[in-house]
Amino acid sequence: MLLDLVVGGLFTFRLSSLISKENGPFHVFKGFRGFVGITHDDNGEPVAYPETFFGELVYCMRCNSVWIGAAWCVIYIISRETALCIGLPFALSAVSMAVDRWIHG
Repeated sequence: MLLDLVVGGLFTFRLSSLISKENGPFHVFKGFRGFVGITHDDNGEPVAYPETFFGELVYCMRCNSVWIGAAWCVIYIISRETALCIGLPFALSAVSMAVDRWIHG
């Protein structure tokens, strides 16, 4: 049960970070932010944020983490194994990032 909580928490953190701050593979998350109206400069940094529900939800990591965590909980209730399969790669990525930051500062 503790492992499930750790995986769920790290999954929620990692996906929230990808959606709100990172470009992601093939700039998928940057494109998604552009779709909801967030514009970026030439370096890929967000520069303008729409005052819409979805724009604020995507931009705010604290906001979108609530909904991502809730969705993961629903999937967990339906199928623990499915939730862990979805969450584990993101959780491992979050741990890898933490180790990298710890080692390289």
